[in-house]
Amino acid sequence: MTGGVLLGEPEPKPAMNSPRGHGRLIHLFNHARNIGVFLLPSFITQGSALKDSPQARPSYSPTLYLDGLRGLFSFLVFLRHFLLPWDEGLDTGFGQNGNMSFMKLPIIRLLYAGPTVPIFFIVSGFVLAYKPLKLIHKKDYSALGLHTMSSVVRRPFRLFLPPLVSTFIVVIAVSVGLYTAPYQDMPGWVPRHPERLRSLWAQIGDWMRFVVVDLTHPWSWKSPMSKYDSHLWTIPIQFRASMIVYLTLLALARARVWVRGTALLFLCLYSLQQERWEMYLFFAGVFLAERSLQRHHDGGALPADGGESAMNQPPLQPSAWSGLVQKFVFLFGLYLSSYPRARNAGFSTPGYVLLSSLTDRYICWQSYALADVAAKPPLSTSASAGR
Repeated sequence: MTGGVLLGEPEPKPAMNSPRGHGRLIHLFNHARNIGVFLLPSFITQGSALKDSPQARPSYSPTLYLDGLRGLFSFLVFLRHFLLPWDEGLDTGFGQNGNMSFMKLPIIRLLYAGPTVPIFFIVSGFVLAYKPLKLIHKKDYSALGLHTMSSVVRRPFRLFLPPLVSTFIVVIAVSVGLYTAPYQDMPGWVPRHPERLRSLWAQIGDWMRFVVVDLTHPWSWKSPMSKYDSHLWTIPIQFRASMIVYLTLLALARARVWVRGTALLFLCLYSLQQERWEMYLFFAGVFLAERSLQRHHDGGALPADGGESAMNQPPLQPSAWSGLVQKFVFLFGLYLSSYPRARNAGFSTPGYVLLSSLTDRYICWQSYALADVAAKPPLSTSASAGR
């Protein structure tokens, strides 16, 4: 019987996709997923793992407060960059040129002119060093080598890929004429913007020159101020400093604790003497990570509550004085961090004239102060209060 199906005969099955092709798609998908996980920041991948396995969730992480700090200062960075084009005197000091605004007062001004870059650098040094130092304290040198190798390979991808994407979006925006606003009418500081070239390919070529010469150039300590995004000047600095941190940790891995701590202090002082404030901050972060681990080690085995019962014991009388001294030093660090950013502003700002005679580079005073502030309990307690 033509054109039909005879009774008792099985109905023809629709053609199935080739199992080989289906397996290849799954294989490609798994590769893409693994690459995505490889490029994601560790706090995202670890958070997903904890969500899938609640029993593995730690009660408290010594680096938890740093995530809070990074979130807070990320918002302050946005606030500052938003205000800069609209306020010509944003970085002047209190009392300078008769400006007595409440928002110019020391510590208050940290809301929009604080040490945002130094805090990211010192946190980066702490976070980069914490896991390797834990392995060093455990004398697990094999795991240390594997972790360092993985970190060195991942670091350029995590630092450079986001700027590559964001600046390429700027290339497209410039080529279609989205950067033609009357920026000259803004009273404050306006970042440089790229010139619109004759064609998209010419624009892409100019962008590629920026990528090679400025963004990913690891051999110069000069800070690039790219017209495609002037805020990316910290990226090559972070990459270089990260590699130096990894090298330092490997070099000091088998040293005694006191030798490693002394060497880190020497590197901090040497960086200051060489006016390499960025390396001072990274090394200070490594030193703080060493101190944090050493405190846990000296405390011996912690109780089941993670050590909170031991920390909540009534302090001795000298500890009260020590707490007052710590709070004073903490507030003094915030005061130093409030050094006005405007050029030569310290010479005419009451309270900072003496400091300006030593150096008028605000980034130096912020760096000096921040290494002290970051080590004080008020900072870690407030930043991790929501845990």
